[in-house]
Amino acid sequence: MPPRIQPKTFILLLKTHKLTVLLTLPSTSTVADVKVEALTALQSSVLDNPEPNPQLMDDDDMEWKVPKVSSLEDFELARTARSSGRPAGQYEKLELNAQLKTVVANWDPIFVQFKDPNGEWAVSTRGLLYIPSRSIHFRTRLCAPLPPCVVRKTGGLLPVKVSIPPINPEEHEDPATQKGKRKADE
Repeated sequence: MPPRIQPKTFILLLKTHKLTVLLTLPSTSTVADVKVEALTALQSSVLDNPEPNPQLMDDDDMEWKVPKVSSLEDFELARTARSSGRPAGQYEKLELNAQLKTVVANWDPIFVQFKDPNGEWAVSTRGLLYIPSRSIHFRTRLCAPLPPCVVRKTGGLLPVKVSIPPINPEEHEDPATQKGKRKADE
């Protein structure tokens, strides 16, 4: 059987916490394009709306709240790392300049990996200089003009946090209660 031809338009599942966003992009788009769309979705006012069914809310609702993002620097996109064709439980960061059709397939999930808000600051002019956030001091009087620089947060990446529900919740059984292929004695 010949290999399946990839479509010209990809539908991707952007996942984080208990949120799934469907993104539709051309297969020739780059991961950077996906990241721009993800930023738009993560800044949407939908995330600020109250829970429509408060009686169904979990006790750990604050733990599952999606962090606020203000720029593309606040998060990275990742995919599930595979070992022997199966998900390995690890995530690998997607390179921004890679084309979608080379790194993911249609309907693949892409996970949001947020940066640690308590990380370090970096000042960049020509190269990167890392400065711990506790030692940043500002002077009011400068002796010579400084070259233009950019100050940004470089915090490490937090682990991917995502809740993936079972495909059919009614059929979901606890594996510890299954007895194997034979019928259980009653």
